[in-house]
Amino acid sequence: MGTYFSDVVDRAIEDLYYCCDNDKAKAAAYAMLYQAVSLGSAAAVLGALRMDMLTPELKEIMPFDSIKEAWDVIYEKAENGCAFCQYMIGNTYYFLDIIE
Repeated sequence: MGTYFSDVVDRAIEDLYYCCDNDKAKAAAYAMLYQAVSLGSAAAVLGALRMDMLTPELKEIMPFDSIKEAWDVIYEKAENGCAFCQYMIGNTYYFLDIIE
């Protein structure tokens, strides 16, 4: 762990995307989303966008000037081999979040 993200973020990713327990995943998303976005997690910004949870309040507190700026961070990590970031970038195209 800790190759592309901190151990805490890696744990959240595991809880959200790699576990089969929907209750655990929902609890992790709601408990950590606000904090993650406010602390500058580009993955949290794109995740919130995908879940339709990127509220005006979250957009205001995120340290990125735009969603595109957060997308660029994730894209760079995807280019460097992070499979999770590749998945997120793929989702932005598949679900047309890229238009945002």
